[in-house]
Amino acid sequence: MFLKNFALKNNINSFNRYLKPSLFNRFSKFNFSLHNKRDHEDLKSKNPDNHWLSESDKDFRVTTNNAHLQFSKTPILQNFGELKEGEIPEPLKYVRPFQMTTLDNGVRVCTESWNSPTAAVGVFVDAGSRYETQETSGTAHFLEHLLFKGTKNRTKSKFEREIENNGSSLDAYTSREHTLFHMTCFKRDVKNCVSILGDIIQNPLLNKDQVDEEKDTIKTELEESNKDTQEVIMEGVHFNCFRDHQIGQPILGDIDNIFNVTQDMIREYHVNNYVGKNIVIVGTGGVNHKEFVDMVANEFGQMK
Repeated sequence: MFLKNFALKNNINSFNRYLKPSLFNRFSKFNFSLHNKRDHEDLKSKNPDNHWLSESDKDFRVTTNNAHLQFSKTPILQNFGELKEGEIPEPLKYVRPFQMTTLDNGVRVCTESWNSPTAAVGVFVDAGSRYETQETSGTAHFLEHLLFKGTKNRTKSKFEREIENNGSSLDAYTSREHTLFHMTCFKRDVKNCVSILGDIIQNPLLNKDQVDEEKDTIKTELEESNKDTQEVIMEGVHFNCFRDHQIGQPILGDIDNIFNVTQDMIREYHVNNYVGKNIVIVGTGGVNHKEFVDMVANEFGQMK
């Protein structure tokens, strides 16, 4: 603190005399500037690029770093050129071996197999909260909840027993870009998992009573989410970046709009977005690609 105050009151030469040589040498290795008050304006450099420097400041001026910033797009453009819309950048491409088959209705079936007694099955739907409107905010997340309430072929308790008796698990989440339903199981039960997922995706009940019942649950989830610092920060970032665009709105929906969501809104979202071309079904672990494709075709082949 003494040195800082002393430097502000005296010129650079005086400052240099009071510094130990070793300390001064250490200072001189860095490019930094000292904006000290000047009594004599004529000491300033006549060079317009250094108009704020006096001759004694020349060794301390700031140098410009011309290197690219950490997240600069320039190196990518220099190496790979501009990407076409929808194309994946080289560093982000999935390079591990996998197989993919597209069914006639547009459903894509992917597998990554290895020797394992267990397997995982996921249904990715290319539909998230960004495909809502201000009036239907929260519909995507609402639909995710309701798909666990039973189907035309299985009651809620029936498919829960099926999952538990096989030692499997079922979970889901909604994001801005997509919704995922996924199960883990022993490899002998992969067929049953595909059957359950196919049923809940295509045959949900979506009853009015279920919709009304779920509103309080979702409101409580939103209130808890608003207490999570990380969730609040990320929602704030998206809102400030995208504002009134739907991708800037909360994934779980606007808390003031939850009780305005109707059965018709949810059914319309399901019909418009849960279609073959928007579905990617992935099997990993102890799965055989051909057998898995046959299972998926049997359960999802009639999907529009």
